[in-house]
Amino acid sequence: MDFEELKAGGKLPSPTGVALSIFSLTQKPDVSLSEIGHAVQADPVLSGKLIKYANQLKAGSRVIASIPDALNLLGMSATRQITLGFSILNGNRKGECVNFDYSRYWSKCLAKAIVAQVLCARSRDARPEECFIGALLSDVGSLALATLYPEAYSGILGKVLIPGEKLEKERECFSTDHLELTAALLSDWMLPPLFCVVARHQENPETMPYPRDSREYRLCALWHFSGMLADAFVSGEKSMVGRMSQLISSARKIGLLPEEFAFVCNQTISSWGDWSRILEVSGASLPSFEELMASLPGDGPSPMKIVVAGKGGSDLAGFLSSKGHAVLVGEEPEEALQLAERTGCHAVICLPELDFESFAASLRELPSGRFVHILALSREADEESVISAFEAGADAFVPWPASFEVIIAHLLPVQRARREE
Repeated sequence: MDFEELKAGGKLPSPTGVALSIFSLTQKPDVSLSEIGHAVQADPVLSGKLIKYANQLKAGSRVIASIPDALNLLGMSATRQITLGFSILNGNRKGECVNFDYSRYWSKCLAKAIVAQVLCARSRDARPEECFIGALLSDVGSLALATLYPEAYSGILGKVLIPGEKLEKERECFSTDHLELTAALLSDWMLPPLFCVVARHQENPETMPYPRDSREYRLCALWHFSGMLADAFVSGEKSMVGRMSQLISSARKIGLLPEEFAFVCNQTISSWGDWSRILEVSGASLPSFEELMASLPGDGPSPMKIVVAGKGGSDLAGFLSSKGHAVLVGEEPEEALQLAERTGCHAVICLPELDFESFAASLRELPSGRFVHILALSREADEESVISAFEAGADAFVPWPASFEVIIAHLLPVQRARREE
């Protein structure tokens, strides 16, 4: 890819008007915040959005009512990035690429930006306000391809391709792909170099040439998860519920337990509505995380809500899901307890490595835990172990290893009882 040649063509997404003036000003070594403030105030709409952003960032503190106060909070670098992001959004709300859904694109970018900001405030792998803009523009390469090659790119988007195939097709047609182009644009716009590296690998963090404990890998995994969650958000409530098990499993990979994942979801759902109005981007109205969990399938006479507690339960969970049940996996005891409480599940299957007696006692102490069917899987099948399991709170006991068919057969009494309700 000859990025300079593409840039010289004048068709790439780029800042305009006041945002371009601010971008130019911030490249001067002696520019002051006061000068930036004068430039911002030349655009009342941009001024209003910056003030609203500053207030969103400083939620719960003193209200910010002026551009100088907003700039003092944000700083020069973040102000440049924010005005840049808002300008790119405002100038590219529609285009000629037929199969490029501009409205959905910006809606997803905004949701991803909010998720990434919330997660960065927790992880501190980047400044939250900078991560917001970085994530907002993290797929700008796709927008660029839609702008540069509207007809050819529409053809690619019209095919059913997995991410790897899509990248190959882009490189075949355009000698670049949306990830490479995103990284080049972020670099040209002087966003943090870290973002440029992360943008290149965000669809598959495993391709990162950095160790898992590095800041680069952590931020890449964070952006990857933010994109997954944002896609679920823009797909609507039904899709969100259908993907819940996958999302909770992916959240665990970046260190989010269900309680923290619930906070991220609720924070994003709340902020997404506010930001959709501020930036005039379409956004879906979603219920709270708790309401989404309550609407998991399994309320009919046969399907059940099941929590698999303990490590290594993904295969069992997959089998149960294939039988029509709504299944979530809690690898750690506290995580499984939180899932059981939030979902109001019908059954909990405890894997052998779990400290069953302690877990069962904690589960029975929950308001809803008194009515949950607890199935204990144990490597110890002697009489004493069986008696101990039932005394600790088990409703059923299965020696391990056991076939998945045997395990599901032990849930039949729960299904029969539900049919009689």
